[in-house]
Amino acid sequence: MFFTNSLWYHVPNLIFPNIKVNDIQSIYTFNEFVFSFLLARDTNFINTFHLHFRYGNLNLAYHLSFPNVTKWINLVVQRKLNHLHLHLNTDHKNFLPKLPTTIFTCTTLVSLHLCWFRVKGYSFSVNGIQLPSLRSLHLESIMFPQVNDFVLLLAGSPILEDLEAADINFYDATDYLTIQEYKNLSFPKLTRAHTMAFWFNFPAKAFSNSESLSIDTILYTNEEVHFNVNIMLIICIFF
Repeated sequence: MFFTNSLWYHVPNLIFPNIKVNDIQSIYTFNEFVFSFLLARDTNFINTFHLHFRYGNLNLAYHLSFPNVTKWINLVVQRKLNHLHLHLNTDHKNFLPKLPTTIFTCTTLVSLHLCWFRVKGYSFSVNGIQLPSLRSLHLESIMFPQVNDFVLLLAGSPILEDLEAADINFYDATDYLTIQEYKNLSFPKLTRAHTMAFWFNFPAKAFSNSESLSIDTILYTNEEVHFNVNIMLIICIFF
């Protein structure tokens, strides 16, 4: 039994799929389990951390679970983390938990998959995002402060090879980037990019080196869909 427990604390891949919590007891039990496991580990390396949560009670999720998820992420990104997948489903499309911003400076991350989060309280800048090892970035239903912040996230991932982004929204949808800044944006390592439901002029020219590029853009007027275009393969809208 001692040998088995010792192996458990050295497992490099921590995957918690389809966790469903509906009451206070289930949240407390799971919180205690994850904390005890992370703090008892004998190694400073975690290769993979996957967390897929489904909440039955939004109020309990907000007060009892989300703060602990942030603490877990702050712990694992210090363990030379390579792969991080986070999906917190509250069944409320208008409510997104706050994303732990320590993710943006995790220099060991190779893949980052995020679903249902809002980015808030982080000062984006050219030097603020440090993801030099990131090769795969998948984003779904993410709310950014501004268009600039999303673009700077991409710019801070210089060796990005695989990008998927769907339903990306902004508190301020005004595009403050200059034409020159768009021209300077490029991803020479990118081989695949797939974007859907973008609410701004996507800088497709930056992905002109991609082997496969799919962009689905939807622009709305105040009351109805004004334009819907699906662009496949290589489209350079800023040429």
